Amino acid sequence: MNRLVEKTAEDSGVWQVVACASQHHARRLEEMERMRTENDSLKLRGVGEFKDEGNRKRPRDEASGVHTNVWDDFASDVMNGKAIPGVI
Repeated sequence: MNRLVEKTAEDSGVWQVVACASQHHARRLEEMERMRTENDSLKLRGVGEFKDEGNRKRPRDEASGVHTNVWDDFASDVMNGKAIPGVI
């Protein structure tokens, strides 16, 4: 590795790729560390309406008979040959 570092010209394409990859990796590590510390601080605060598991889910009113599954609606439209707005 030392020989490669010492004998490779700085304007070499290989050297530039290695340098860019190293810099990119360092930036990603910094970003991940920043996100980890931000996540930890948010966990410690523990405030907000989504703290409790029950607040994260929308209640379903299955008794109303309202069909709300978008994927079933999409499959039905495709099977019936209905055009998708904005696509066809």
